[in-house]
Amino acid sequence: MTNLLEKSLIVGFSVFSLISLLGFITPYIDELSKYNEGDSNLNQVILFMEEIDYAINYVIENNAHSYLNDIYYPENLNFSTFDFFIKFEYILEGKIDTRIIEYEFKFWPRSYEKFNPGVYKIQVVFQDSMIDIRIA
Repeated sequence: MTNLLEKSLIVGFSVFSLISLLGFITPYIDELSKYNEGDSNLNQVILFMEEIDYAINYVIENNAHSYLNDIYYPENLNFSTFDFFIKFEYILEGKIDTRIIEYEFKFWPRSYEKFNPGVYKIQVVFQDSMIDIRIA
């Protein structure tokens, strides 16, 4: 009889411990999911910047060709082209981060702001000894 009583006390204490542990962890599950969301947004921003960089380098190496492809424009990203560089600005975890990439050739001055996230066509052309980036 004592053996059965000991087993039931151990099972009861285990269930109590498990419920207490879950009670402590539950508030942090939402924070963990938000942390993982920010990480995927950063990956999308990095992929976008790498695609733009690849397109520009392709056009620089092949002056007679243009680059045309589909690209996913991520959320909270703006970029502008100036004389010899591109300036990317994106919001990550409530902070504005900036990345600037310089090139050997001039760009047509353009600003790409407040695009809705989604898939767009990107065309990069080399005309009048300047690089032009078009997103539609």
